[in-house]
Amino acid sequence: MKFLLISGFGDGLGLALRLKQEGNDVAAYVHEARAKSNYNRLLQKPRRWEHFLDKETVVLFDSLGGGRTADRLRSQDYKVLGGSVFADQLGLDKDTSEGFVKEQGVELPKDINSTGWFDGVRFLPGMFSRSVERNKLMPGELGPAGHDTMGLALRPTSPDQVVQTGLQRLAPVLGHHGYVGPITLNSNGIIPRFRYDELPAFLELYDGEVGKLLSGLARGQGDNFHLKPGYSTAIRTSVPPYPLKGAPTQKGVEISGLTREDRPHSYFYDVELTEDNKLVTSGAYGRVAAFTGSGDSLDQALDRAYDPSYRLNVPDKQLRNDLRPIFHQVDLGG
Repeated sequence: MKFLLISGFGDGLGLALRLKQEGNDVAAYVHEARAKSNYNRLLQKPRRWEHFLDKETVVLFDSLGGGRTADRLRSQDYKVLGGSVFADQLGLDKDTSEGFVKEQGVELPKDINSTGWFDGVRFLPGMFSRSVERNKLMPGELGPAGHDTMGLALRPTSPDQVVQTGLQRLAPVLGHHGYVGPITLNSNGIIPRFRYDELPAFLELYDGEVGKLLSGLARGQGDNFHLKPGYSTAIRTSVPPYPLKGAPTQKGVEISGLTREDRPHSYFYDVELTEDNKLVTSGAYGRVAAFTGSGDSLDQALDRAYDPSYRLNVPDKQLRNDLRPIFHQVDLGG
């Protein structure tokens, strides 16, 4: 299969790498100049994404802002996942998002995010999940907020529980506007895009081929996909000045302390590979990685995510080490 990622800030490059590791033909294009060095020597990155595109390509948009391009490609019969003008309107304007869900008679949840995967007609029944997150950089809910999370816990849920949150009520309107991709309902309204670090946590509980999932979703053929039971967690690690924008970030700092066994549970962000095969910081924003873990219990999932987070060796490492009691206070359901 063939995939093209069109990215705003490089958030979805870890997903593209996962697709490449499965044996797919993958290329990525990053719009933001500051993030263009992300995943150098790890992924194919054409100067013009159009040169990689053909009718067999599934086009992935990992962020908001590319809606016009996404809709144009859909009108030309390309298979597109994520991205639309409608999604941009909802995702970039909180008032519009809140007004939309209220018009559909949906009550916004207070503490829990509800996420489903929409194929253009319906939500895939085996792909619903709930999550709880924390965005502040420092323990005790101190410091600036990260983008998107500093820590997250996720658990699959049944379609009936998601109906109770109102996510299913949005399906007719989403279908009318041609949106295909993940949809999250939370206290801020509706989020029609991949969410980070929810996506890395989601990948912990999906043990099939991600390429088949995304291709099937884009083609409306998602009947047989489902998440495995249990919990998953994601712990974001970063270096200063993250999450502050605009300040210079150190480039070329070697990332060490990890093992080969950590690779499936490491979703890297602002990194690149040197000519001598060393993984280093790219100097983009200071995001290093989300480390993920899964298990039958929340504690087991947290232990498995914290283990590589603590072993990661990079100067001035930042991470939340107080998430265990916080996540235990929230009932994620089953």
